[in-house]
Amino acid sequence: MRLQRHGNIHTTLRTDLDPENVETAVIRRAFPDGLTEAERRATGKRLLKLGYSTRHIARLSGASTRTVERWKAALAA
Repeated sequence: MRLQRHGNIHTTLRTDLDPENVETAVIRRAFPDGLTEAERRATGKRLLKLGYSTRHIARLSGASTRTVERWKAALAA
């Protein structure tokens, strides 16, 4: 059933984390197309640790400021 609605679940649910993708995104201060959700989250958290503002990271990543605030809260926990 899920396959019919969403296509191949193995290609649509990419949640793997490639440290090289995260490092490249942090160095470039950009969120390129093709990052997985886990990579976007990890890049956002790294930029937060580097002192970037929530709003700036939200603009770079395309995520909402609330999402970036959740990433920030997860760092504090």
